[in-house]
Amino acid sequence: MGDYEKAIEYFKRAIKLNPNYAAAFSNTGIAFYRLGCLQKAIEYFDKAIEADPKYVKAYNYKVLVLMEKEGIKKP
Repeated sequence: MGDYEKAIEYFKRAIKLNPNYAAAFSNTGIAFYRLGCLQKAIEYFDKAIEADPKYVKAYNYKVLVLMEKEGIKKP
């Protein structure tokens, strides 16, 4: 709904309940990305990948953030 700060708060609660919840890490990364906090977003995508190396969504978003950080236009 656009309230990314609130979303981050809730995703962090989910992570406390389940420290291996890759989707919660990834969604936290997406919220940070939407807020323009690119480095923080990357950190959470890395945590998602660490929690579940098969969680493809985290890789996809990490690539998008890295591209934006480097000034590379999305295809």
